[in-house]
Amino acid sequence: MLSLLLFGQAPTSRQLLDAFAAKMAAAKTVTVTATVDTEEFPRPQVTKWWWMKGGFYRYEGPTGTLIASPQRCWAYKPTGKEYKVYPGAEPWWSIVKGTGLGEFGGPGQLPPIGAPKRVTWRGMSVWRVEVDGRKLTKETVMYFFFDVKTLNHVGTSANLGSITQVRVFRDLKLDSKIDPKLFTFTPPKGWKLAKD
Repeated sequence: MLSLLLFGQAPTSRQLLDAFAAKMAAAKTVTVTATVDTEEFPRPQVTKWWWMKGGFYRYEGPTGTLIASPQRCWAYKPTGKEYKVYPGAEPWWSIVKGTGLGEFGGPGQLPPIGAPKRVTWRGMSVWRVEVDGRKLTKETVMYFFFDVKTLNHVGTSANLGSITQVRVFRDLKLDSKIDPKLFTFTPPKGWKLAKD
């Protein structure tokens, strides 16, 4: 993929999807800010994510914070002084499933349609890849967006017939150092364990 950039050649849609999926599969850590919204009724919900291979993740958003390790999970609201404790992270969970970053439906499930198009999307210079989303609904129109320089996945747009759902990914870092303390929680003084 890097050779395409060096020689100024445009990547194919399949190359963009496969190369980023491979990056995600090889990553040992991921940090990203994800925004979920709709085109028709904008009410963006922003969450910040940290993930480390081995069953560790953390997200912070407007509704609260969740910290997960293989042994235990903790959750608390941003305004409260109570927290909850749950069993460890589910073994099936992944950063891809949690955020939608790099979630391209797997081989053959969402095949690309045509060549990528270079466009400006939400202020970013991107390659737009259309995929066949008719397995979701027969009206589905779906696009994945990749940064022109890094070829990283920066967003997804899906209209399943009436509303266009959008995910935007910013500040993506793969394999950066993450402090393991982010995946543990010690209740601050005065905090209480919430009763269910």
